[in-house]
Amino acid sequence: MDISNNSIVFVSSLTNYQLAIIKPHLLQRWPGFNIYVFRIIPKYRFVFDYDNNVHPAFFPVIKYPVYTSTVKNYGLVLHITNESIKVKRHGAVNILKNAHTISYLGHLWYSSLIDYDILLNECLGFHEANKERLVIVPEVFTNQAIEYALENPITTKNPEFYKLLNAGMAKRFFDYNYNINSLHFFTICLRKTGVIKKDYSISKYSLQLLYELSKRRSTSIGKAIFMAQNWKGSGTYQASVFGIGNPNSIGSILKGLLDSGLLQKNKTERLIVSEIGKSFLQMLDPGCRDIDLPGKLQLWQENWPYSRNEIEKYITNYFNNQKKFMADSID
Repeated sequence: MDISNNSIVFVSSLTNYQLAIIKPHLLQRWPGFNIYVFRIIPKYRFVFDYDNNVHPAFFPVIKYPVYTSTVKNYGLVLHITNESIKVKRHGAVNILKNAHTISYLGHLWYSSLIDYDILLNECLGFHEANKERLVIVPEVFTNQAIEYALENPITTKNPEFYKLLNAGMAKRFFDYNYNINSLHFFTICLRKTGVIKKDYSISKYSLQLLYELSKRRSTSIGKAIFMAQNWKGSGTYQASVFGIGNPNSIGSILKGLLDSGLLQKNKTERLIVSEIGKSFLQMLDPGCRDIDLPGKLQLWQENWPYSRNEIEKYITNYFNNQKKFMADSID
């Protein structure tokens, strides 16, 4: 394989179209180098690996996130040459380990930065992953803007990069620990209610949206999406700029609730909470409804890593209360 240390590697959130525009600039700037781009897109993201061997008595648990480690998780690896942009099917880890340089190329979105961080940590280890590296952020994709971004990179020590990466780390830590505990406690409840999709696990925001929909006789799909996108909370916390998701993720939330049988459509195609859904909510501690969760999570993201203790306390209290509420249901 052609993976000598003359390789220039970019971990990138750019689309194929954007990469095609930037390609000649990369080739001109690094002639004679092998240029590889690790495209970090949802299909190739590392996914959480939950410990299924924890004894029920030990829940709730707090753990540092662990990820699956399979070849497909290393992103869509592209080899850029004058002639083409070709997909590399094998050798992703070796390309990273033998790279002359590794840089981030793309948008400053915390979801992309956390994917970059996970990729390097999983492939290179903590020490190598946390070295200072270049960050190239094209604002627009004109020749002038691309050249400016290449001439004026920031680094991974830049305050804005660091702030957004920390936001991703906080969300990653919260989600992993919420999910590993909810898979234990809420799965028991879901099975007891006779949920249709047996492998369904309810996410933090799926649950909050289900609670809100249960307060209404029926809701149009458009109204449900609007509610989720414009989630206000109680007013105690600043409203999350993200609501509880974007149109795509909210669509996935609603599909999951419908497929599981927790939601159903009435004769006029409006959403209603099913009898299964009502039964499920009755099996939960009232404190599981938390309309301020998006606002709290946003605050924790802004204050990571100092907010870690607050997240641990929230998760522990949340699921200890659920444990007490359903004590007779735990084996």
